[in-house]
Amino acid sequence: MRAYSGGAIYLFAGLFLHYMIPFIWKVLYYFVSRRFLPRNYPLLKSICIGLVIWDIMNFVVKPITYARVFHYTARDAITGRGPHRPRRID
Repeated sequence: MRAYSGGAIYLFAGLFLHYMIPFIWKVLYYFVSRRFLPRNYPLLKSICIGLVIWDIMNFVVKPITYARVFHYTARDAITGRGPHRPRRID
């Protein structure tokens, strides 16, 4: 709850980090894709980088931030049924 009562400094730090993290991923994608991945397969290249980013965010960044852990399967990730979308109860 400190983030809500921290004032403008927390607001600007959150905003800065919110945009800085995707920027870092874009720069990393640019350099890695040009150097290590084949240029003839852009879809394969994008899928590989996407999986690496997903793994790092879920197994490194989220545990560091003590964010709430959501348990979902690979099928849920493929179909888009992540932690933000409730499951249908039959």
